[in-house]
Amino acid sequence: MQGDQLCPQCGQLIPIGQRDCPYCTKPQGRWTVERETLLLASIVALVILFGITGVASNLYHTERKGLALEDFRTALSYSPDNALYRLRLAQSLVAANRPDEARSHLLTLWRDEPGNSTVNLELARLAAGRGDTADAIRYFHNAIYGVWQTDPVKHRLQARLELSEYLLKKNEKGQAESELIALADTLPPDAKLYTRVAGMFREAGDPNRALSTYKQALEIDRHEQAALVGVGESAFEMADYRIAVEYLERAVRTGAASETDKAELSTARLALNMDPMALRLSRAEADHRTLNAYAFAVTRLNDCLTSRALNPQPAQPQNDLQQLTQQADKLKSQAKANILRRNPDLRVILMDFVSSVEETTAKECGTPSGPDLALLLIAKKHGASEP
Repeated sequence: MQGDQLCPQCGQLIPIGQRDCPYCTKPQGRWTVERETLLLASIVALVILFGITGVASNLYHTERKGLALEDFRTALSYSPDNALYRLRLAQSLVAANRPDEARSHLLTLWRDEPGNSTVNLELARLAAGRGDTADAIRYFHNAIYGVWQTDPVKHRLQARLELSEYLLKKNEKGQAESELIALADTLPPDAKLYTRVAGMFREAGDPNRALSTYKQALEIDRHEQAALVGVGESAFEMADYRIAVEYLERAVRTGAASETDKAELSTARLALNMDPMALRLSRAEADHRTLNAYAFAVTRLNDCLTSRALNPQPAQPQNDLQQLTQQADKLKSQAKANILRRNPDLRVILMDFVSSVEETTAKECGTPSGPDLALLLIAKKHGASEP
């Protein structure tokens, strides 16, 4: 028909006065709606299916636990003196979260055989679960020193590891450290196990033993990255900044260092290069570091005073910051290279002032960063006096 247009998609004529092809638009729109509806229905069906699967899985495992309980109860009813049946029933009760019933059966076994390590370990775990630390420790020790039917060395090691972790969780760091010391003497040549124990030493507050245990891990496997980082972090905690720098730099090169490790590395480098009391320094270098430290401390003191002025605190008769300001004024004329060169004892006085400033401002104005943090760590390392 003259005046009609051909549809570029289907080739049909588009009637005069119409913009869209009546043959293409209707089916396309219907297909879009149907497709979206089908997609939505599929998603809903999948969600329902996953939910049903999860419920079925839980029911399956619950049913299996229930069947196991009934099986062991039945077996025990036919053979009430069978220790293995009673142990398996107790373990099934633990798995079913019925600790009181489990404990009753385990105590029956324990009375018959108090040296049975498997029974003692189960009792230790139940005691730990109810927060009875004294009972937990007693049963763990019974398990460690008792009788294991197979692979006693491995089982004793695992039991002591479990006890140590429990003690750390309860914040019983002293007891945990004692267990770890005994444990460290029995470790097999396993780098990851040494690394794990080293981390527990750190958690117990013993970075020195942690460092040596991390190093033992590296002797077994020099590529054990967690041990590499552990040596650096432990050395940093011990204020052995030379070792910290060495191992943290290696950790950075291997990609094992975290952002915290990188920050510790930066601080350790500063501490190494700023400490006037470091060994094997020339007299001139020690004097230079002392005067630099004094200058940083005065700036830190002034910044802290400014911060406090902007955020005034209740008036005090004469606080530590004011006393340090007066001391800085007295030392100002003496903190010079030529005077320090003639009077070596002045270095001690200046560094006592630096340490007092860094410790006091840390309390009054928050933990510092950069060189001031390094000076604060140097002060703690050398046991500076209070103002």
